Amino acid sequence: MASLLRGFVRAAQLHCTRTALRLEGESFTYEALAALAGAIAARVKANAPGETPILGVYATHSLSAYAGALAAPGCARTLLALDPYDPPRRINAILAHSGVEALVVGAEAADRLDGLLEASGRPLLILTPELDELRGLAARHRRHRFVDARALAQCSAELEAPAMPGRPAFLTYVGGAQRPRPLSLSHQGLVHYIDQVTRSLDLDPDDRVSQIFDLRLSQSLHDIFSTWQAGATLVALGRSERRLLGQRIRSHRLTRLAGWPALAAGLWRTGELGDGGFADLRSSIFFGAPLDADLAHAWQQAAPRSLITSMWGPPQAGPALATRALNGRNITTKKTNKNTTLHTKDTKSNDAERLTLFDAHMAATITHELRANAPGEPGELVVSGPQVPCGTSPDSTRAPLVELDSATSEARAALPSRWLRTGHNARILEGGQIELGERLDDQIYLGGELVDLSEIDLALQQACGHRHVAVVPWPRDTAWPAGLIALVVASADQPLDVQAILAACRRQLPTHLVPDRVLPVRELARLSCGTPDRDAIARHLENERS
Repeated sequence: MASLLRGFVRAAQLHCTRTALRLEGESFTYEALAALAGAIAARVKANAPGETPILGVYATHSLSAYAGALAAPGCARTLLALDPYDPPRRINAILAHSGVEALVVGAEAADRLDGLLEASGRPLLILTPELDELRGLAARHRRHRFVDARALAQCSAELEAPAMPGRPAFLTYVGGAQRPRPLSLSHQGLVHYIDQVTRSLDLDPDDRVSQIFDLRLSQSLHDIFSTWQAGATLVALGRSERRLLGQRIRSHRLTRLAGWPALAAGLWRTGELGDGGFADLRSSIFFGAPLDADLAHAWQQAAPRSLITSMWGPPQAGPALATRALNGRNITTKKTNKNTTLHTKDTKSNDAERLTLFDAHMAATITHELRANAPGEPGELVVSGPQVPCGTSPDSTRAPLVELDSATSEARAALPSRWLRTGHNARILEGGQIELGERLDDQIYLGGELVDLSEIDLALQQACGHRHVAVVPWPRDTAWPAGLIALVVASADQPLDVQAILAACRRQLPTHLVPDRVLPVRELARLSCGTPDRDAIARHLENERS
């Protein structure tokens, strides 16, 4: 089996003096990055040969993050991405559940390291590629071992590209601090994905490619490994840089960009999608919910040379599983309600509305009884193929793997043994393309990832001390909201302590899931099953605001 690292190792040999990474005004060559990743991998193999083959990386958009992302497959470990801006309680829960024994820590997480080490239930090997002089930490935490930047610089080891058959390449956790759940991606599936997108993107060593996604999201692996497989330059744009995204696209003269639709919408609202403003862009990829016609057209005006592509897929299958080409004025986006079934009659659907699965994958739609539908019949979309996990792991997948029933034994024999439920309404069109409908649950796309609103409700309930709460995405008239608003039932004689509620949410939830605002209401609309009627709540909120 090919290694996820083979492209980077080859590029480091062919383009050793070329810039692999631009990071906050500094540049790092392929040779320097390979040397640092090789040193980390060698130290991990020598000092943490335990039974848990995981390398944690407690960093994002830093030299430590990128070197750690390379070192993990370099020492045949699963990469566990930890967000340094997450609540400490959540990080501690993830470390305890994963059993990780070695941790690469970036400078951006240094102020949290004392608390993490104090709470750890097992000895850890701590590697700090950007920090020296750890004697104070070592004296305070004698159970743990430390390898600082100076020790790594003295370690000379070649970065290898071992195969990892049957082992996850990437591990992240979804959910809040109360119940974070693991979500892993196989090495085989990620290699298939990187090979697929590298062929379609046709990157070359002169490309300058954005890296916007946090390392905890699998889309970051799209940025990292597709760029370095081509010998191109990766330009890191962290959280502070995103606020100046339009300026950074121009100043770095980016030729490739990957992000999510709300980023484009933000630039649109601030008037930064002027004619030819992003003239150097040759491809623009947006993960998650597709851009609508107006936004795609505005982006095309700003980037007239760019191919615009939507990428979609369930998170259990990697960064994406299907593509949809967008071409400005020529696209239309059909909006359907999650409770509305797509029509089965023939319609003239624009090609831009259709998803095309990656090679070697299959799709079908199913009934509530998990029976395969006839071609063209609407239902929940299920997918199968090399990027789909092959084992049943309800703890690690929000959408479970299922075996499909079919009307005949012949049809049943022709189906793959395992299918992944996506939670999307859809129908399979003639030729195998997919017309994707709305989600069938409370999950939405926010900040480039699929999040479960009911989990945010739970944290909000604990913060408020009662269940009469709901969170809604905002603005409501788009598939790519910019943020969240929390609604809490309150009486006139008991005003809300908004700051206390938000502080409690920050102790439970990742930063991007903390509501932007908390508003008091007299009552909340609910569905017959008792869950919040978010559509009705959002309509009421919109009417109140108008």
